[in-house]
Amino acid sequence: TDRIAWAFTNPGVDQQDLYLERIHPERSDEYQTPTGWARFATRVERIRVKGGDDVDLTVRETRHGPVISDLASIAKGFEQPQFVLSMRWSALESSGTTIVAIRSLNKARNVDEAEQALAQFQVVTQSALIADVDGRIGMVVTGRIPMRDQTNDLHGIVPAPGWDARYDWLGYLPQEKAPRMRDPAAGLIVTANHKIGASAYPNHLTYDWFLPYRAQRVEQLLNARAKHDVTTFKAVQADITSFAARDMLWMLRDARPVTEAGRDALERLNAWTFQMKRDAPEPLIYHAWMRELKHRIFADDLGSLTEDFVDQADLTSTLLHVLSGRAQARNWCDDRSTERVENCLSLAGEALDAAVTGLTRNSGRDVAGLRWGEVHNAIAEHRPMSNVAGLRRLFELRSAYPGDTHTVNVGALSHRTEAPLSTRHTATMRAIYDLAALDSNSLWIGSGGQVGNPFSEWYASMLPL
Repeated sequence: TDRIAWAFTNPGVDQQDLYLERIHPERSDEYQTPTGWARFATRVERIRVKGGDDVDLTVRETRHGPVISDLASIAKGFEQPQFVLSMRWSALESSGTTIVAIRSLNKARNVDEAEQALAQFQVVTQSALIADVDGRIGMVVTGRIPMRDQTNDLHGIVPAPGWDARYDWLGYLPQEKAPRMRDPAAGLIVTANHKIGASAYPNHLTYDWFLPYRAQRVEQLLNARAKHDVTTFKAVQADITSFAARDMLWMLRDARPVTEAGRDALERLNAWTFQMKRDAPEPLIYHAWMRELKHRIFADDLGSLTEDFVDQADLTSTLLHVLSGRAQARNWCDDRSTERVENCLSLAGEALDAAVTGLTRNSGRDVAGLRWGEVHNAIAEHRPMSNVAGLRRLFELRSAYPGDTHTVNVGALSHRTEAPLSTRHTATMRAIYDLAALDSNSLWIGSGGQVGNPFSEWYASMLPL
């Protein structure tokens, strides 16, 4: 507005719990609760299908929420008639004041009034950053934060026994107890999906914080200058330095590849400045190496779970723990399928050789000719035209993208088996607000264009920018 500016970042607060509900052995319409047996609440949802018969879906609900294992896509592998899975999710409850919060935020005149407005924002948890024209800044976490009992030893990590009361929610954290910050002495507040608030904060929020690399880089860039302007903030948002790659390559600096291409690749990585540039070979070599190394470390231990765990998750933190020796549950780097005893550096050398051999063979180029942007693509899929092969290219927006999961200009890796190095997560919108000249000096840009018609010149007008 003419007085305040704000921005939202997802803090990842855990707002969902799964519950294992025990079915009565003789009455399938009942499930166990802490005080005895209760009946499922049921309703029928009719899905009308164009050109076909209607589909009736019977939905069962427990005291925690809907039964989700009744859905065929989820029930695969969970065909146990004595149990079902239900889900409690804060977003399934009434959220009557969220629109009021947004309207009030549009009328707020300062940080105090903005924070009061956001206290009514219920649907999702967000780290809301606020600044006003008087030079005050603040941050508050919005939305419903579940309160769990101190005896709850699962904290939503795995499904909890639905008949045990200690795993029930105790309600929601009062808004005034949500994490917040106001006018810190450092003069800046940074949120980048990392752990927010002081280490002594008493209330459980989540175990799923993002690693702090992006936040650390933002702080470094902000502290590098006594004063910033729109130009320097553009540079901050476009930064593609990966502190994660820096830490990982320090751990692997003594790897010993044996192929000429592998040694060439390692020499390049050791001289690299960790810039995830589209037209550079180093980011591609690095990420292909990490993917191969993860498989060599974990596949023998995880067996059939390897694809789900290794291919579809960011294991940067886990890999750093293994390489540093902090993960001591077993000798992860020893391949249990061989007689010899491997170590992490020997696996790393073999993994680099294998990764580079695959890259050069598939591309038909040497190491110097590899390019990150050729595989690291941001694809804005279209619903539903991306499902039509002949129309997909007309509607989808595709762009060679810099960065990676841990750069400020985030291009998070997809970890999908069929396209593991593409990106699934980039900035939806970028904005810079100059509170001294809001109208004349502020900037914003979307990730696509201003028009939804793919035949319009404005359909993808912002994509190159």
